Amino acid sequence: MRAGGGWIVVAVVASGCGRIGFATVPPDSSPVLADAFDDTMFTALETLVVPVDGSSVSSVAVLSSSGTYRLRASGVITCGGVGDQMGDAEYHDFTNPTDNNSLNGLDYGISIDSPVVGQKTIHWGAYTPTHVYEVDYVGRDQVVSANLHDGQYTDNSGTFMVTVLQQTP
Repeated sequence: MRAGGGWIVVAVVASGCGRIGFATVPPDSSPVLADAFDDTMFTALETLVVPVDGSSVSSVAVLSSSGTYRLRASGVITCGGVGDQMGDAEYHDFTNPTDNNSLNGLDYGISIDSPVVGQKTIHWGAYTPTHVYEVDYVGRDQVVSANLHDGQYTDNSGTFMVTVLQQTP
């Protein structure tokens, strides 16, 4: 999203099908999302499409250390392994949700600013059947990056979304 009154182009990626759709949003109708966890209002700043092959994706926006941010992770992928072979930002096998990979004990899920698999520094919270999670994030005057930590990537398909939300003044 850009400040300055220009039109905004929003890309929507349908999980798992590889298709992208575009919509334009007039500058006077910037999307403002009510935070699902409290009454504070946040504005969607940018959405990252997180690949499920372990590679990292970074924001374009630099997140200021003086800003207040939230990260919203969403999406369900096919991730192989045991159980129902489904996964979200933090858990896999929805019939018996766990955030540990049963093959190697690895902390499964989307990692923020920690690209080395096995060093996941974020926990998205308790399992939810909506598969939408939010965490507070402190900007560090740099971009934010996201990648999936998993023990096996070749059996994964689909995509995750991480939306960077900025507190509305």
